[in-house]
Amino acid sequence: MALASFDGDFSFSQESIARLGDRAGSSKLTEASKQLKQSKAFQAQLRLEELLKEYSEERDKKRVTLDQSFTPDDADFSAAKAYDYDRSTNYYEILGIDEYAPPDEVNRAYKRLSLVYHPDKTKGMSAQQQEDYETIFISVKNAHLVLGDQPTRRQYDKDRDQDRAKEVVSGVKAPSSQHVDLTEVLKRISEMQRQGFLGLIGSPCRLETFFYGTHKAVSRERRIKDFYAGMINQEHVYRFHVPRGARDPWELTFKEQGDHNPDTRPDSVKFRNKLSSSGR
Repeated sequence: MALASFDGDFSFSQESIARLGDRAGSSKLTEASKQLKQSKAFQAQLRLEELLKEYSEERDKKRVTLDQSFTPDDADFSAAKAYDYDRSTNYYEILGIDEYAPPDEVNRAYKRLSLVYHPDKTKGMSAQQQEDYETIFISVKNAHLVLGDQPTRRQYDKDRDQDRAKEVVSGVKAPSSQHVDLTEVLKRISEMQRQGFLGLIGSPCRLETFFYGTHKAVSRERRIKDFYAGMINQEHVYRFHVPRGARDPWELTFKEQGDHNPDTRPDSVKFRNKLSSSGR
């Protein structure tokens, strides 16, 4: 079996490179590194990292000031998300809260909006209204999943801070979007909730009515929205009190107690108690 011969010159060369380095190669590497650090791309990345660190520290300080229970933990950034959020969606805006709001304020905003838009609150509404309310409730629920969980919220905030830093460095604004067009939905709901017609009903009174005062009951038929039967007619009694010494005419409005409407709020009814022409 042949043995490899020992090459002293080669061994010395390798030892010298290991001890002193390949000076030619090292020189080239140093020059390349210098050029890299001077490049615009490297400087931009360095500035991006500086801004992200600055924004994150500033955010944590503000949150600690507003919420004494808030304790930043680096483990938050590696924890599982409560919801796979879209960083371009402003969940704070959906809940109508500040981005530094403490957890109890996040929960209050969610509960307040749930009392309005939860599917249980839409019985008796039209199919379009129910669909619009459900759309908003889903967005509200997702916003609460993101902002109501500390690790998820901190990851979301960091991603948005990174987009903010990129905008400063590159001048390119990060895209902003919603999974649904809440602006259009809210506009449609607002139109559906606009005030109904104000009906004026004359109610002739005797002179004694204004002098002594009286209680009156006026029965009228009105159209109402029934959950099962749809729009139906039903007799309704309006009861009111004309106070002693009331001026002629004396008016009283029953807000949204008139006819119901498919796409607007119920009509209001105004009774005008006026002295009869005969005085009797």
